[in-house]
Amino acid sequence: MSTATPAASIIGDRLKAETAELHTRAERAPLQAALIQGKLDRAGYAEFLGQMLLVHDALEQAIESAAEKHHGVRAVWGSEQNKAALVREDLAFFGVDPARVVPMAETQAVIGLIRDRSAAHPEVALGLHYVLEGANNGNQFIARVIRKMYAIEGSEGTKSLDPYGPAQRETWAAWKSTLNAQQFTGPEQDRIVEGAAAMFQAVIDVSDAVWRSVGKGV
Repeated sequence: MSTATPAASIIGDRLKAETAELHTRAERAPLQAALIQGKLDRAGYAEFLGQMLLVHDALEQAIESAAEKHHGVRAVWGSEQNKAALVREDLAFFGVDPARVVPMAETQAVIGLIRDRSAAHPEVALGLHYVLEGANNGNQFIARVIRKMYAIEGSEGTKSLDPYGPAQRETWAAWKSTLNAQQFTGPEQDRIVEGAAAMFQAVIDVSDAVWRSVGKGV
């Protein structure tokens, strides 16, 4: 019979420590650098949003299914954390029809990763979700740059980057607290961390693919 992971092994601490290098690489990717420096044009930003829409769609389907199968996922995840609808609103603001977004090969690979790993072990969906939920911390600052660069009033075009607004810090703290309160077994923790690492790499791959497509001349 499986036993709970010792209290000293906190899943949130493991996620932060064991994915730190990948997290840094993701933040320093050329596309993210162009965004935070205000050097990416509207078309490039919209292209990235389109690819991330497909990733969010796949993850939402996976984590909703995982929540039905695993108590830990059910406790941590809530539908208010879903971002795909917000990405659709952002794309519409830039005149992009979400239904016409074509996945890049890298995006198709992420969709397969999400589907296969979460189907095999539902708790992995939390590791995948951790990356995109945690990204809201940095994305909040990127959203401010985009609004200034594109002369956007209000939150139009950036809702998916800054979904919680002024409540971002407390929302993230509450999410981590709930995650850490769950009793995952050692192997479950391992799979959650491995899932997060795989998602960080996948986001880097998608980001780099978009950059190769739109970053010339920036």
